[in-house]
Amino acid sequence: MDTTRMDAVSAYGIAEDTTPHLDSLAAQGLLYRWAQAPAPWTLPSHATLFTSLGPERHGVGVAGHMALAEGHSTLAAQLRAAGYETIGFSENPLVMAGTGLAAGFEHFEGESDASMLRVREAELRFDVVLAVRRWLEQRSDERPFFLFVNLFDPHDPYELQEHTELPPGVAPSEAEVLGRGAPSQAVAEFAGICDRIPQRPELEVLRGLYLGEVRSADEKLGRIHRLLEKAGGPLLTVVTADHGEHLGEHRLLGHEFSLRGEVLRVPLVVHGLEGVAPGEIDAPVGLRDIAPSIARWTGVEAPEAWSGRTLPTTSTEVTEGPALRAFYADAPLVAPEGFSVDHASQTERRRRGCREQDRVFGEILSIVRFPFKLIRYAEAAPQLYDLRWDVREQSDVSPYHPERVEALDAELALWGQELEAAAAGQLAEPASAETLEALRALGYVE
Repeated sequence: MDTTRMDAVSAYGIAEDTTPHLDSLAAQGLLYRWAQAPAPWTLPSHATLFTSLGPERHGVGVAGHMALAEGHSTLAAQLRAAGYETIGFSENPLVMAGTGLAAGFEHFEGESDASMLRVREAELRFDVVLAVRRWLEQRSDERPFFLFVNLFDPHDPYELQEHTELPPGVAPSEAEVLGRGAPSQAVAEFAGICDRIPQRPELEVLRGLYLGEVRSADEKLGRIHRLLEKAGGPLLTVVTADHGEHLGEHRLLGHEFSLRGEVLRVPLVVHGLEGVAPGEIDAPVGLRDIAPSIARWTGVEAPEAWSGRTLPTTSTEVTEGPALRAFYADAPLVAPEGFSVDHASQTERRRRGCREQDRVFGEILSIVRFPFKLIRYAEAAPQLYDLRWDVREQSDVSPYHPERVEALDAELALWGQELEAAAAGQLAEPASAETLEALRALGYVE
């Protein structure tokens, strides 16, 4: 579920009735309360999801590099080699063959579909539920299958849904105008950040629109899941997100310029594991843990290169465990010859109302060694948060834990050197023309 923040899923007890189908899967399966993405946007997070590697290993999103290089062992490739049929359907125009994310899939629909580049035009929209239904109806394969689906609804710009709840006195026409302009479509005056952040009434409208889109994605999830159940056989379902979204917190909109919990904490639900009792898991986990977990649960060998661990399936006491690291690279995209990409002016326009203390400039790195999270900025002092009582990351406790700050900051500095080495190794391959068109359609570049 693209761009779905953890607290937008009603199974976590914060939002109300946004994801009834996912809630039912969580009640019957495992709900992971501390799942984190490695980056606040699509490409590096999906690369980690599919390869169980961090960005310092797969290089996607580093120094403008936009595609997963050939040669990485993906989850789809491992399952295919083990005898699985591998199919992918994506509503996100960045999740496609052109960015390397279709590697290992026998069939991946959407990567060359021109309508995907205009995904918000209803008459041209890719119907992912219909695509799944057609695949099932035409399927004569007796092999087990691995199906990946990306549901794009919660990504901006937001559309008014029939179940969207708007604040009292807000007309649907007003909400539609606001939704189409925010957050990444930031050319409109009301869609700024920092000093140009919208007022509370507008933020409430945006939140209502966003949660309506989450509900829309959940409805698709339910329809797809019912189709698969009717197909028969044991079904193992994993539902997560690639990143979240700011809705005014920390004076931010969208999912750029930040490694806060709103963009990194994602839902994670596992349903259908035989012999595992339903429960909630408090141990911190990352998207890189999903591929090796699916491999183990299906009896498929996981490559040695994969860096994730198997997800715990019983409730355990929260320990420090493996570090969860994330990065935001404030780097220009590398365009192919003949293409003009004005990414710098786009980002600078968004940050027009920001000051140094807003911490939205330059590269950002973060690390969670539970219960502490450190955010390291290129142009500002680091900040430390105690997630046991400050899940919203509002109280910087770095003055009270100087030794911990020093240790975590040093660890992030070393990781930053690994990211720089990855950038040098990638030689900044240019994005494909198709990828750039998709980025333009999503409002990331001009």
